[in-house]
Amino acid sequence: MTDEPVAAPRRRRPWLWVLSFVVISVAGLGTLIGVGCALRANACPFTDRSVETASDGPTIWANNCSLCHGPNGAGGPGGPSLIAGERASISLAEIVDAVRGGKPPMPRFKGALTDEQIAEVSGYVLELRGEATTP
Repeated sequence: MTDEPVAAPRRRRPWLWVLSFVVISVAGLGTLIGVGCALRANACPFTDRSVETASDGPTIWANNCSLCHGPNGAGGPGGPSLIAGERASISLAEIVDAVRGGKPPMPRFKGALTDEQIAEVSGYVLELRGEATTP
């Protein structure tokens, strides 16, 4: 045997792996949110939606809803069909609640639309389905 010094065993640092995972996860999430905001694909945190000035359902729909749900409500790249499938049977009150409060990934429009505008665009969804908007 030789009298060479024996290297001390390396100390493991599990907290370093956890810290690395957290940093990478936060950076990835920040990138996803940032890209989504830049493409206007999602509701951006810490930003206010521009206030809608239109007062009729079709114009409000075209400006705020058609990008995701399609021009006729049949669905699009970011939202489901509102005229066919399981969402074709939701009531006017449920539509109003979804528009006002949002339903992930759909942003909420409370504050961006007045109650009257929310009622107009919700009624327009029923028109798209061929239903009367008055009870």
